[in-house]
Amino acid sequence: MDKDLFWMNEAIKLAEEGMKKYGELPIATILVANDKEIGRGVTANVRENGVIAHGELFVLLEAKRKVFTCERPLVLYTTLEPCIMCLGAAIECGVDKIVYGMPALPDGGVCYADKMRGIKENIPEIVGGLMENEEYLLMKKFIATHDSSSSAWYYVNELIRQYEDLKK
Repeated sequence: MDKDLFWMNEAIKLAEEGMKKYGELPIATILVANDKEIGRGVTANVRENGVIAHGELFVLLEAKRKVFTCERPLVLYTTLEPCIMCLGAAIECGVDKIVYGMPALPDGGVCYADKMRGIKENIPEIVGGLMENEEYLLMKKFIATHDSSSSAWYYVNELIRQYEDLKK
């Protein structure tokens, strides 16, 4: 199996686990250096009662200085397109490549990466859409099984609506 598919499949499984175990949005991230995992995490917006408790940030914080001393390439696999905050954190940590599943049309940050090329060094290669349908189905499952009065539910509902409009 292609290594990107392998790691994204692991991230999808982790996202589903976070949703089932913690009631979180099904978003997960795995950080890989030279094909070896150095960190993993799930979004914790529900548990932390905050909107910036993103899996990408947790993984990069957990990795600490390893991101500067590890073998390359350093790849961030995430089930949902990173927001601009997480994209910025990945750039600052020297991530070489970001691979994501489903686009995050309401707040995705990938569109800013090309604007930064030539202004800022070390903008990672970005590959989107890997296993996006699997992430979309997890988002649909979240909507069907979680409280519709929560802000997380509304965010996921908007993600789904915009994604479905894009696919028409």
